[in-house]
Amino acid sequence: MFQNDTFWFSSACVEFESMILHDIIVEFDGTAVEDFDHLVRLVGFTPVGGRVPLTYLRNGERRTTSVVLGDRLDMLRKGRESN
Repeated sequence: MFQNDTFWFSSACVEFESMILHDIIVEFDGTAVEDFDHLVRLVGFTPVGGRVPLTYLRNGERRTTSVVLGDRLDMLRKGRESN
């Protein structure tokens, strides 16, 4: 289970804007997600700036959205600048 938040994977950053608490990610870019570590690896192999489909379960209903991977360092800089 993953919360609606920003997740940091190595040098990539993903914002799951359309997800909420208790949504369960089941596919990333067409690949079934086995566990959190598997998701981290899948994100790590995806180029920054790439848009990929993401499938998740909400209350047992299968939903699909897309996410764009950002650069973690850029996101950190922007966060500092806005404070």
